[in-house]
Amino acid sequence: MKLPTVKKRNKGTYKDKIQIYVYPEDKPVYKEASAILKREGSSISELCRKTILDYAKLHAPGNPQQSMDQILLTSKPYHAGATCGFRKCGKPAVGSGTHVDDNKKEKDYYLCENHFSNVQSDRRYWKNVKRFPK
Repeated sequence: MKLPTVKKRNKGTYKDKIQIYVYPEDKPVYKEASAILKREGSSISELCRKTILDYAKLHAPGNPQQSMDQILLTSKPYHAGATCGFRKCGKPAVGSGTHVDDNKKEKDYYLCENHFSNVQSDRRYWKNVKRFPK
C-alpha cells in the first residue's frame, strides 16, 4: 500500500505518518511541552524523530547486546560494565568508593579513571576506594 505524500512546511516531503496517543492525564504536560518546543523553534514531531533516531543508534547491532538465541547458545548473557555515577559522568568505571558529605551522609559510587584519580589525590570525603581487578 502506498502512503500519500504529505508536505512539510518548507522542509521537503515525507511519506510515513505516525500517530501517538496521549493519556488524558498527560494532556497538560503534552501541551506545555508543545508550547516550549514551539518557543524553541521545534515541534513534538521533531523531538520524537530525534529521540527515535538516537534510540536506534544506541540499540543498533554492533552495540553490546545479544539476541535470545545467543544467550541460549552460550548459556550466559552479556553484562554491561559499570559506568561512573559521580556527577552523572557515565564513562566506564575502573573502581568504586563511598563519598561522605559534610553531614556524614554516605553514598556509594562507581568511578571512571578521571574521578578515581581525583579521589586518590584527595581522600578527605572518600572511603573504601578500590580499583576493580583487571
